Amino acid sequence: MLDKSLFEELMKNQNSRCAICGEKLSRESAYFHHVIPKEYGGDNIDNLVLICESHNLSLTTPYIILNYEFELCLAELMSNDRNFSNVKTEHILDDNKSYSVDIYAQELINQEWQTVIIETKVRYAFTMRIIDSIIARLTHYYNFLLTKNNSKIKLVFACPGSIASIHKQVLQNAGIEIWDIDYLTKRFNNQIKNIKNPQLKLLFSAAQRRIGKNREDELIEQLRACPPGKKDWPQYQKLVGSILEELFCPTLEKPIAELADSFRVNRRDFILPNYAKEGFWAYLRSRYMADHIVVDAKNYQIKIKKKEALQMANYLKSFGAGLFGIIVSRNGADSGCMHTIREIWLVQQKLLIVLTDSDLEQMLLNHRDGIPPESVIQQKIEAFRLSL
Repeated sequence: MLDKSLFEELMKNQNSRCAICGEKLSRESAYFHHVIPKEYGGDNIDNLVLICESHNLSLTTPYIILNYEFELCLAELMSNDRNFSNVKTEHILDDNKSYSVDIYAQELINQEWQTVIIETKVRYAFTMRIIDSIIARLTHYYNFLLTKNNSKIKLVFACPGSIASIHKQVLQNAGIEIWDIDYLTKRFNNQIKNIKNPQLKLLFSAAQRRIGKNREDELIEQLRACPPGKKDWPQYQKLVGSILEELFCPTLEKPIAELADSFRVNRRDFILPNYAKEGFWAYLRSRYMADHIVVDAKNYQIKIKKKEALQMANYLKSFGAGLFGIIVSRNGADSGCMHTIREIWLVQQKLLIVLTDSDLEQMLLNHRDGIPPESVIQQKIEAFRLSL
């Protein structure tokens, strides 16, 4: 139950109007709404708005945003900015309809109009394969347009979330400009108040209200500053534990550090008891016997090998911790390790996934933005299962 003083402060801040449509509110017609889901953003005033009854009914599933909705929203923002003209969605570049771009526009840059080609994607977990496909598609459009006109062409990838630094670097090296949630919020700051889609309006509003560094940003900085190697493994292990707790607790229980089995032979870095009754973690428990999330942190300078996968598999037992484990590795796994992980799944039905630093960063960015961080783990599982 939220207190009366908080309600009155929000009414004053919003001039007694709905945060989405501006409808006049009264004590009876106003509803509290968490801009970022409560489990990530809490009940503080920076994460709360008052909305009208109709929008309260329409926002029962926050952040379920479809790609075409984001595409139309971005086109609307651009159309309301005088530096853009001729903004089109699903634009066909050729007579054979072989080249269809998400957004096509002209942008005024240094007093010169340039062609802008934008690829949009609503996704909160990126793999290098997805990044490569984005680059290939935009490069394909670029090469085609070069044969048709002599104007300058800018390639853009846009998404309503944040992107890990390693993926940003790959896109930028390919000559692609990145319009993530932070860039879009700054670039279209004056237009955001006119967004019609309530989900996206609240998403952008949350980004506008985010000031300075928060806990997730601090953990990302610590992760980047921690050197790989044997000397600093205690620091890395402790940091991984802090990240896991920030991301997944209290949905999961707090990490239990360095727990061994009854034989005192197999010891794992962290065990997170999983008592979730709904959502992704409940599904993992029912499908993969993930009664406990078993985690190892490897601060290696090289990729992990099959030995690390076998060590994890030896700890996983249907009558013990369960059959699901995560290995956190600075540089991922080599081909031999991935082959072993596939064999472990096919023969023993034990599921292991490998997370890298960029995966941890993406999960922290998602958590900061109010997006379920476990979407990264879900993507890893999907990619693994579909590769078999």
